[in-house]
Amino acid sequence: MWAKRLGWAESIAACERVALSHGAVRIDVQGLDAHPAVLLIHGLSYPLEVWGPLTARLVAGGWRVIRYDLYGRGYSTWDETPLSTEVLVQQACEVLDHVGETRPVQVVSMSNADLIACGLAASVPERVSGLSFVAPSGLDVRTMNSWTRWAGQSWFRGWIASWLPARLIRRMEDHASHLPHDAEPISHEAYAVAMHTVRHNPDFGPAALSHLSHLPDDPSFMALLRELANAETPVLGVHYKEESDATPEGVAMFNTQLPLLRVKEMERGTHMGVLEHPADLAQALQDAWGDSSTDP
Repeated sequence: MWAKRLGWAESIAACERVALSHGAVRIDVQGLDAHPAVLLIHGLSYPLEVWGPLTARLVAGGWRVIRYDLYGRGYSTWDETPLSTEVLVQQACEVLDHVGETRPVQVVSMSNADLIACGLAASVPERVSGLSFVAPSGLDVRTMNSWTRWAGQSWFRGWIASWLPARLIRRMEDHASHLPHDAEPISHEAYAVAMHTVRHNPDFGPAALSHLSHLPDDPSFMALLRELANAETPVLGVHYKEESDATPEGVAMFNTQLPLLRVKEMERGTHMGVLEHPADLAQALQDAWGDSSTDP
């Protein structure tokens, strides 16, 4: 595997690599099979390591935690199938099928993976017991616009795909600068692995661009929210006090369209509070999920 040749063999070895419909996907499962399950879906650019500190805490709290790399991200590959929300929802279902998880699961999304989580609950509500959006993006006009969709289809798509990784690494470096002085080593490692995958996974740039250029337009987003509302799935929105990546306007639609939405405002943390203050997030999630967990 090219990822092992480039380093990080120890962290890769713990994860299974599975051939799904549109690529070989890295999957990690921790916790006892009998425990209730959580599916963690990372955002546009970070690999499954972004969930490392949270995973350890949820497993200790009595959960079976399933995390994976989106197609072309982390150490997963991609066959160039357009990465629409529907394709990424299908990927999530295939991950659950592969690990044998047939029960409804709690789904936790990071950043713009909220759209994948919404699509999963709307299309297969029987597989989802609840949604938790961590630092959600919602309807983000900075990425969900005609220019982004056009860029993914245009004659200079290759140039944008080669430029995008450098732009996202700068974003990661800025995120990493907000780690508190007492941040855990696993949080620092998550950033190191993330930047490594962006630099060295040949599928990353094209896959990230395909993901961006196939985000729903406004009518499709509203239709998705209506489907989710009809499914009557409980939804938790976790927002951070120092959020600067997601816009209030972007997440406002969740507040107005999802009657079962509960909002948790975190007193500390930026968009990457998942790595900055993972104990706070783990506590907030488990408080919201109530008695669903099982003591380990």
